[in-house]
Amino acid sequence: MIGTILLSAGFIQSVFLGLYFYREANTGRKFSRDLSYFFFFLSLIMICNLIYFSGNLFEFPHLIKLGYLFGFCISPFFSFAVTRYFGIPKENRIWFGMFLFVPVSFLLIHIPFFLLSGENKILSLRNNPQNQILSESNLFQMMTLFFSLIVFLRTYYRFRLVFGEFSDDFLREEKLFSRYILILVFWLLLCMLFCVLFPGQISETISNIGFSFWILGFAWHRIYLDQKGKDNHQILRSNQNKYQKSYLSDQKLNELGKHLENLLNEKELSLQKKF
Repeated sequence: MIGTILLSAGFIQSVFLGLYFYREANTGRKFSRDLSYFFFFLSLIMICNLIYFSGNLFEFPHLIKLGYLFGFCISPFFSFAVTRYFGIPKENRIWFGMFLFVPVSFLLIHIPFFLLSGENKILSLRNNPQNQILSESNLFQMMTLFFSLIVFLRTYYRFRLVFGEFSDDFLREEKLFSRYILILVFWLLLCMLFCVLFPGQISETISNIGFSFWILGFAWHRIYLDQKGKDNHQILRSNQNKYQKSYLSDQKLNELGKHLENLLNEKELSLQKKF
């Protein structure tokens, strides 16, 4: 019940964040649209996880193994989106090719399975044990976790390369996100341990929920920083307008100048009469 609520909330938040970053792209925030596409993709993954966790997978047999394909895609997609968002230089072609090769290879190998009828997919799922360490589902889960671990370690390394070229103040937000990556690396290692101790649906659900909410936590923090920057900009503009309004107009300055000139003339006349 709790897992269903968390996944449902994650789906709603993913859609909301996709819309938010899509709107940010329209206001001039460069590469925000890449993040918006990622969060729309994440919402699809949330739906698949929700169906799997709620035990309704047999009612949607064509989703069988589709979640693993999404699992291989999510880490390179997210890495691509955030590095472009923060302005990190493009990935090396070798690494980019490897990150693309893994999900494409999984898709090509399983094309015959995806073309099966729903009944045959259900039969194949029932014939494969689900709660064993060496079961097909548990091995695929560990493979997706390990692949995500490699992708994010590479992403962290790319951020570290940029840190050596600029000052700490200039890359404050990038350094903060690199700490997020380290947290995720430790989480992925922990999830791989879950696959050994609790193979099957439990470890898969825990890892999917944790990874999804890590991404949502990053996104909400990103929104907080963006909003904080906007608030500071509005405060600065407000202070500038306030000071601008406090300036005297040219007409008022002329009137005060003439009044001061008259006072000085009157003072000078009074002094001349005394002497």
